[in-house]
Amino acid sequence: MVSKWWESKAQQSLVTTTDPSKVKAICSLLPFDNEEAAIQLLKARPDLDLLFALNCSYQDVSAEQQTDPSNLTINFKANKLWRVLRMPEDFGESPWDWNWNPPYSGTASQIADEFHAVVCRAVFRIPFFDLVKMALGCDALFVRSLFTAVSDVRDKLKNEILNVPGIRDLYIEVEKVGWRFATMTKR
Repeated sequence: MVSKWWESKAQQSLVTTTDPSKVKAICSLLPFDNEEAAIQLLKARPDLDLLFALNCSYQDVSAEQQTDPSNLTINFKANKLWRVLRMPEDFGESPWDWNWNPPYSGTASQIADEFHAVVCRAVFRIPFFDLVKMALGCDALFVRSLFTAVSDVRDKLKNEILNVPGIRDLYIEVEKVGWRFATMTKR
C-alpha cells in the first residue's frame, strides 16, 4: 500500500493556512482520496465567504441569491469552491494523437526526429496535476493514456518489423540515431 503521509499534511494545511492562494494550491494540486473530508474542511474555514468570493462566480446561483451572497448555504459554498479549485479529471483529450502512425519510410534521422517531436508534444500535454498524482503514487489518467498509446505504437512497429522486409534494418538505424540524440540531450 502506498503511503499517504502527504494527504494528512495537506488536510492539516487546508485547515490552518491563512493564505487564500495556498488553499487554492492545496485543493488543485493534491489528490484527495476522500473528497467529502476535504469539503468538510472547507466548510470549517472561517474565511469560506472570502474564498468563495475570490474564486467562484455566481453563475450557478439563482437570481435572488445573486443579490445577497449571504443567502447561500455553507454547504453550497464549500461544494462550489471545491469544484472550482479542483482540476477537472476529464478536462481534455488524451495527450497522444491516436491517429498518428509510426513512419515506415524515410531516413533514420527523419524518423527519429518525428518520434521525438510526437512524444514531446504528448508529454507536454500531460497536465501538471497528473504528474503530481503519479509522483504521489496515485493513478494518473493522462500518464496512463500516454503509456497505453506508446505500447500500441510499439505493438504496431513490432508487427511491421516482423512482417515487412527492410523495416527491421531501417529501425535498427533509427534506434542508433535515437540513442545518439538521447545522449546529446543529457549533457
